[in-house]
Amino acid sequence: MKKGSPVGFLVPTTNQVSSTLQALKENRFINLEVVELLERHYKPVPDRLRPEDRMVAHTGYLIFGRSG
Repeated sequence: MKKGSPVGFLVPTTNQVSSTLQALKENRFINLEVVELLERHYKPVPDRLRPEDRMVAHTGYLIFGRSG
C-alpha cells in the first residue's frame, strides 16, 4: 500500500474490532477510528415519526485508518 492510503473495514463483533485494531497497529497504520452502527426501525407515519415500540437492533462496526 502507498503511504497515507485510506483503509476501511466493516466487522460484526467487538472481538473482531480488537483483532483488526491490533493487526493495524502492528503494521503501523495511523489515524485509527472505530464507529458503531445501529439499525433501528421507525413507524412509517409521516405526521408522527417515532421508533418502533420494540427495538430489535442490529449493530456493526466501521474501522478506518491510513497506512503509515
